[in-house]
Amino acid sequence: MDQIIGRQATRCTAPKTPLVRKARLLWRFWHKNQPVKRRHLAASTLLSRATFSIAALLALVLSQPKAAAQDATHGVVTTIDLDTCRVLRGGPNGKSWRCPGLPGYPVHVVETDDRSFLSVGPSAATQRASQQTLRVPNTLFPNTKRATIEWRVQAAAQAVPNQAAVPYAVIARLFTARDAARGQVLIVSKVTPTEACHVALIDAEANIEALALARSIADTSARTFDCNKAPTVEGKTGKSPM
Repeated sequence: MDQIIGRQATRCTAPKTPLVRKARLLWRFWHKNQPVKRRHLAASTLLSRATFSIAALLALVLSQPKAAAQDATHGVVTTIDLDTCRVLRGGPNGKSWRCPGLPGYPVHVVETDDRSFLSVGPSAATQRASQQTLRVPNTLFPNTKRATIEWRVQAAAQAVPNQAAVPYAVIARLFTARDAARGQVLIVSKVTPTEACHVALIDAEANIEALALARSIADTSARTFDCNKAPTVEGKTGKSPM
């Protein structure tokens, strides 16, 4: 019996045929390389999943609706409606109103027989802008009591929910006249809690991209503008009385 077990053990542990040796070598090769293949498979799977995740995220972003124009341009448009503004002064030479603007920045409007004045801020009525207008007859309200102005605001203020926008400039449109000539002029004004003054004048009829020019000037020059200086005329001129 021992001899049989011994012979069986010998046949199992010490195969001598070429076929068995080849099978054992193949098994050892497969076993040795199997972990590497698994690692490669895991890395490949991870890369595929990451690629899919990035693609899915990109598709999600591209599928979102475009941001509102005020987010893209850092602009906020408000309406001046004289019927809802508070009258400060009235008389034969004109009227003045205090109108809603942005939080903390009311709008001060003065309309005389042939001129408009606009200033903004906590002390708008005493700022230099309240005394500035064009040399030619003009108005904010041609045949209407409503006008819109565009505030240029800090981008960060729009990014934080429930945080009031902090303006640094405002753009208004004046309708001008001289004899039979008519035109439109954009006024870029500097705005701070303690200052408001004209920065630049732009002939809206002579410049095809007049509003884009006004926004650019507001964004690049208004914050550092010295209110002791006179406003500059920017862009092309010659079509609108100024």
